[in-house]
Amino acid sequence: GRPAAAGSVTQGAGGASTKAFLTAEVGAEMSATLMELVFKVDSADLSYDEPGADSAWTKSSCFPVRLDLAVVPISRIWLHIPGNCPAVSSLPPTVAPTKLSDEGLKFSGSSSGQAAPQSFMFAFQNEGNWKPFERAIWSMTVTVPTRLHRFVRFLVKTSFRFITGPLQILLELFDAGTEPDSEALAPSCQMGCMGGTPVYNGMILDHAMPTGFTYKLWLLAGEPITLDEASTQCMEFDFEYDIQYEQRMTPFEIGPQSWMCTNSRLPTSFIQRTEHSTEDLEPGVVLGRHLHLRDWFGFPPDETDSLSHVIKLEVTE
Repeated sequence: GRPAAAGSVTQGAGGASTKAFLTAEVGAEMSATLMELVFKVDSADLSYDEPGADSAWTKSSCFPVRLDLAVVPISRIWLHIPGNCPAVSSLPPTVAPTKLSDEGLKFSGSSSGQAAPQSFMFAFQNEGNWKPFERAIWSMTVTVPTRLHRFVRFLVKTSFRFITGPLQILLELFDAGTEPDSEALAPSCQMGCMGGTPVYNGMILDHAMPTGFTYKLWLLAGEPITLDEASTQCMEFDFEYDIQYEQRMTPFEIGPQSWMCTNSRLPTSFIQRTEHSTEDLEPGVVLGRHLHLRDWFGFPPDETDSLSHVIKLEVTE
């Protein structure tokens, strides 16, 4: 048969092209027609010369797929869409491009002066058509300074009452010296993007990312199901985020610092003299007449934030 509708392939929790979304209306003229949902999954070939490949790989491998499916009769659609949409959107507060401090960034879902979290609204009665998940309704740019042996944790949540008004959380990566386009309406993902994970009534993004980069958080509108009435043309949602440096040290690095996986602690002082004794020698002191030191070194835990270390030098001859 002929296809009645096709889904849109978007960014998912696994990266590019790891999520597909389809919404379609089946008219009365097709009520007696047998409809089929067809899922097409691209094959992922593993070369036999790659580590871990063997003759049984193609039989034992699997590709987990999550499926969310809702079929709603038109007569009951009023129970699955908003019924009292405002004419003006009420979106999360905008945040100027910022540099992440030690205190981190947190938004609990309430504007300044409000104690309880509030719901937000994206009203699109006067909006033109857009491609699903390529229409930004909110974004924020955060530059994360380098912290040795530290990752930064992005925890972003959105939930919505009606699954017919879907949203997508996306995290876009940039070099630290790059300024993302403030006028862009959708991410370009030139260096890569990470999408959120769908949950029952929303989406969550919970990832530890390397420091020393600039990140842009996006909240993207999908393809909502609405009626001609303006009172149904909006998306109501809750939203919150928490961006913090990881408290635990990470014993490995991403990028050029990977050679520092195993390292010695930096010494505190060099003492050069002809006579010496190792009795009551303090930790971190290097003592001898001829000194030649070479190793892989890492900063002590109490200096990983400042990345500054002082070594005392004492020379007697």
